[in-house]
Amino acid sequence: MAVESANIVGYYERETTGAYAGFSAGFQKVGGGTTHLSDVIDTSLLGAYASDVMVYDNDDGTFTQWIWDGSAFTDWTDTTDPVLAPGTGYLSMIDADVQVSGEVVNPTTLTFDHVVPAGYSFIGSAFPVALLQSNCNFGTVLAPYGNDIQVYDPDDGSFTQWIWDGTGFTDWTDYLPDTIAQQGEAVLFGNMSGDDQTITEDINPKN
Repeated sequence: MAVESANIVGYYERETTGAYAGFSAGFQKVGGGTTHLSDVIDTSLLGAYASDVMVYDNDDGTFTQWIWDGSAFTDWTDTTDPVLAPGTGYLSMIDADVQVSGEVVNPTTLTFDHVVPAGYSFIGSAFPVALLQSNCNFGTVLAPYGNDIQVYDPDDGSFTQWIWDGTGFTDWTDYLPDTIAQQGEAVLFGNMSGDDQTITEDINPKN
């Protein structure tokens, strides 16, 4: 007898380097509902005061630091760790390889709408896969020179800017490959249109 379920639950291992890197979980909490960072990563692998997460604030362009204190992520005022909506990214420095697990969002359609406000937001795939340009409707949503992607370089702490020119993201010399962010990674996405943009990610097979 076949057993079918609307929920797809899984995990993957995220290797860390001891330096800050863009992080995106690609899962929601099992059972759905509001998902916090500690709902989808195995915190038993983290050392107290050796791991932190930097959450970007679109309103003022600053980062808020959340430190793992051995029992919770805290910003020294609040110990309710950051909400990790599917596709939301952070900068993180974690002192051990991490197991990321949870439930796949929208398993019946395998599509997700990233609603990106004006300004900058950290985004990654809403699924446990790489974020690909070919899986997103950039060509129908973005206007030339109105959006950019900034890829973080953990070696020197800088960002490389790639501008949307109508056909792809370019640094004026090359074009960004199809893979924007690897599984579990995130990039800084800039929306200069002044309005929210809805980027639809569709991971259904294209052939």
